[in-house]
Amino acid sequence: MHSKKQGEKAWPPLIMFKALLLKSWYKLSDPGWKSN
Repeated sequence: MHSKKQGEKAWPPLIMFKALLLKSWYKLSDPGWKSN
């Protein structure tokens, strides 16, 4: 979760936590959650 000078910027931990809660509450699939 730490940002680096190269690559994509990291998501803030609070946003990740909220996204995981929404995912579990609404039983969303996770094709976009997998790392490429």
